Amino acid sequence: MSNIIIKPSWELYYKGKYQVLYDCSKELPGLSIAIWIGFFNIDDPVFIDEMEISSINFIRDKKIVAMVSDHSETTTAAPKTIDWIEELWYGNAYKYGLRFEAIIPPLSTIGKLSVNRIKIQGKTKGVEIVSCADFESAYKQCVNYLKNYKI
Repeated sequence: MSNIIIKPSWELYYKGKYQVLYDCSKELPGLSIAIWIGFFNIDDPVFIDEMEISSINFIRDKKIVAMVSDHSETTTAAPKTIDWIEELWYGNAYKYGLRFEAIIPPLSTIGKLSVNRIKIQGKTKGVEIVSCADFESAYKQCVNYLKNYKI
């Protein structure tokens, strides 16, 4: 599991095969932590369910504006899965309120290529993305973004 030390004020919202989601609203409204796991495969119905239901509903229902996305345990994603994430996931995430994502890249080289493809192509439908070396810097980026965020 991720090296993130979970604070008692963070509410575990969802734990599944591909993601673990924490609502940090008690600490800072609009903030969340997402830990992404494994090989992202659009042909796996569990992946689609988790991406559409858990994370999108989470963003909408908890009014998430900024997300720390820890991809250190992500191995890779197929090109058609990346296309789906760029088009549908980011489109819905933005629609429901996500504006900023601080990404901790995967440890695997192939995983890094998958995440970098999304960032380089800029197909995030309005969600601003920054890459961070570790959790502490990603967390600080999100906190700073939220301090300056205007509704």
